[in-house]
Amino acid sequence: MASTSRQSRHSGRLSHRHKTEPEITGRLNRIGARRPVLDWETVHGDLHWANLLRPELGLLDWSLWGRGPAGTDAATLYCYSLLAPRTAATVWHTFVDVLDAPS
Repeated sequence: MASTSRQSRHSGRLSHRHKTEPEITGRLNRIGARRPVLDWETVHGDLHWANLLRPELGLLDWSLWGRGPAGTDAATLYCYSLLAPRTAATVWHTFVDVLDAPS
């Protein structure tokens, strides 16, 4: 029974996070986003430091992957870095091409 409960919670989480481009656009419109999403890409969906491997780059926990606005993962990692200013600056400079883009 415990595995069923765990699976249900996990499945609910996935259905909550995996949205289509029209659903994401609708949500952005409802919150008053003023710019349309111009570029979509495959996103990890939960990119933070605990999901990164090193010294060779690797990504863990692909359970929330899907389509999202370009830069979603870079912005998420940047937000997770804000309490460490030097790390945040490194993330910003590494991904400036998508973090400073209009889309």
